[in-house]
Amino acid sequence: MCVDGGSDTETDDEVAAELEAAEEHFAKAGAEFEAATIHRDAMSPVMEQRKRLSGNYTPGGNAAKAQRLRDRLAEG
Repeated sequence: MCVDGGSDTETDDEVAAELEAAEEHFAKAGAEFEAATIHRDAMSPVMEQRKRLSGNYTPGGNAAKAQRLRDRLAEG
């Protein structure tokens, strides 16, 4: 059975090459996710400080907003 619509007669080498490409893609995506997470974690305090300095800061605002988002996700 072929999942991606290709032929059922793929050679072992072709399947191995596809698997290797998928593993490389997965590893790259994982590294990009890690980099984005590190960037987000580094920028979060900076953004919080900017909010406090601008006068638009509400300490409970972020927690309430996050809870509303979680509630909306749980509904869907």
